[in-house]
Amino acid sequence: MSEFQKIIKYAAMAFAIFLAVGIITGIIGGVLALTGVISAVSDTNTESASGGGTMDFDKEFEGISNFHIKNGVGELSLVKGSGDKVRVTAADVTKDFRASVISGDELNITTKTNFWHIFNWGIKIHTKPRITVYLPENFEGKNVIIDAGAGNIKLEDLNCEKLDINAGVGNINGDNVKTQRLTVDGGVGEISMYGVTAEGSDINAGVGNIRIQGALYGRNTVDAGVGDITLTLKGSTDNYNIKVDPGIGNIYIDGNKYGQMSWNNKTAENSFDIDGGVGNIHVDFKND
Repeated sequence: MSEFQKIIKYAAMAFAIFLAVGIITGIIGGVLALTGVISAVSDTNTESASGGGTMDFDKEFEGISNFHIKNGVGELSLVKGSGDKVRVTAADVTKDFRASVISGDELNITTKTNFWHIFNWGIKIHTKPRITVYLPENFEGKNVIIDAGAGNIKLEDLNCEKLDINAGVGNINGDNVKTQRLTVDGGVGEISMYGVTAEGSDINAGVGNIRIQGALYGRNTVDAGVGDITLTLKGSTDNYNIKVDPGIGNIYIDGNKYGQMSWNNKTAENSFDIDGGVGNIHVDFKND
């Protein structure tokens, strides 16, 4: 593909994403304005005729090593707790919220994803659903799967074999995350992860910047859409095979600008395959 063809491709992709986001934002804005009027009229109601409304939740679970979280709307946090059990708290969630154990050691957490649920007369538009999962001390999980709709995701002090994040609209923030396999499928929002250790990663971003600091070993792929990619990694270029297709943006390795490149080190056990879109790519190595 020629440079001109790439420009046309990525410009069209950027315009299509911009147009789609603009349409979705306009629709959501109109719906929220309408439901704001409805909720103002019915503030005294706490439930709709169909049994809607919001609630709070607080429960502990023992022997959990797998998570599957399906969050429709609202903020989601996985953080380190102080006990020896998993604790789930939720505030202002819809009454169809569920947290239940299946297959012995897997905890399923779900909220209703039906967009039209916000039309329930009793739900005040100013409510902001929040789900927090407190992990036991010295927690070492197996599979953690997060399917998010609209809302931010925060991860702190998470140690698991496999972490799979499917984001919709919102930012993803991680700190001190250790996993054998990291998979992130972003939507609209920024991805920022610090203190990360992974034995392999697959990162797909839609609209937003990607910032990752830590150690990424094994085979790593980054597929960017519209936004910059900044990777600050332990080690040096001698530890990696690096292949980059920048798209429209520029590539900087340790501050030096490169064009399309394939960096082969015969003795390297780690690799990066970066497919850029509309934005710059920065890869810096630290020997700390």
